[in-house]
Amino acid sequence: MRLFHRIAFAIGAVALFVAAEPRPAQADCPVPIDASPALAQINPNDRLQFLTGSLERAHRRASTWMWSWRVAYLGLAGGAVGLAQVTDDHNQRIDFYFGAGKSAAAELNQLAMPLHVEPATASAGPDICAALADSEIALGRAADDESRIYGWGMHAVMAGVNIGAGLAEGLLYDDIWTLAVVGMVTGIAVGELEIWTQPTDAVEVRRHYLRGELAPPPEARARLRLAVVPWHAGLALAGVF
Repeated sequence: MRLFHRIAFAIGAVALFVAAEPRPAQADCPVPIDASPALAQINPNDRLQFLTGSLERAHRRASTWMWSWRVAYLGLAGGAVGLAQVTDDHNQRIDFYFGAGKSAAAELNQLAMPLHVEPATASAGPDICAALADSEIALGRAADDESRIYGWGMHAVMAGVNIGAGLAEGLLYDDIWTLAVVGMVTGIAVGELEIWTQPTDAVEVRRHYLRGELAPPPEARARLRLAVVPWHAGLALAGVF
């Protein structure tokens, strides 16, 4: 019986020691000023994990969009120059060269003003709050950059370049106004297609994050999607808003 009491006493002492042992406190990382109070109640590790996964997806989609348009504009410029070499129509040759110039300008714009969507900062040390703050800054920069699609600046510059090139073509050369107007309309249409297919994932991620909604949000998609659909006896390219 005395042995039983000794064993019980030893077990109780071990339990008290374990309970009294200091545990590392959960990091209390600050939240952005415009965030909902619900975000402050979420574990910083969960917040960082959400930002890491979401920004990785946004970065991948932004890169796909940028490189697709860079390749497309390069192909359009090269194709226009090639067609200018084989046509016998003087005005048509001039129009092809103007088209190549506009495509080259759009290519340079893509290279000079890329869509900045960088992945989140991985936690490489014990200071998770620093990694979380860096990731929140990266999210803010990406969302601000993607938000340019909602302003009229990009639309105005793109339309202005195409209208200016069309007017220059029509005024500098004789009997070419029809080709110049077609070039203006086509250039504006392609430019609008570029703008409206730009992804806005980071904008959606920031909106959900600041609300404290860290469940995976519905995948943001471009405001205009292209799809190949059956049409009569063949296929057609359709845009879906």
